[in-house]
Amino acid sequence: MSRATDLHKIITSIQDRHKVSESEESKSPYVGLFYVIGKKLYWDGVPISDGETSQYFKIFPKMHPTFWKNTVIKGNPELKTFDAYYFPRGRVVYDTNSGKYEIVADRCIIGNDEMISQIISEMKLPRNNAHISGDIHYECSRCKEEK
Repeated sequence: MSRATDLHKIITSIQDRHKVSESEESKSPYVGLFYVIGKKLYWDGVPISDGETSQYFKIFPKMHPTFWKNTVIKGNPELKTFDAYYFPRGRVVYDTNSGKYEIVADRCIIGNDEMISQIISEMKLPRNNAHISGDIHYECSRCKEEK
């Protein structure tokens, strides 16, 4: 066997020992962040068990500008003329005091029941345990102009 083959076997063995089974991961709710561009949801996150603890919340520490630049723009180069704050966006956190998932988002998203359902579904949030609220921090350019 070559060194590359041996190294591959070692790495695979380590990964296998630390793998969460697909069925376990698929059941776990996620904390994370998202954008809504047109009718498309772009999101990134981690299962709640992997979230960072920040005061009274479990969070996904990635920031919108990083996600925008490294993920959304890479897959959609036609959007590079827009900055990370142009489109409606939001975040899902877990409140450790109340035991609820908080969907905090732009009002364009909050007013769109279909998109809220998609966020809840894709991020595997329990429907009866998700609270939805707005925050001016996540206002898109259109909402800012309407003020």
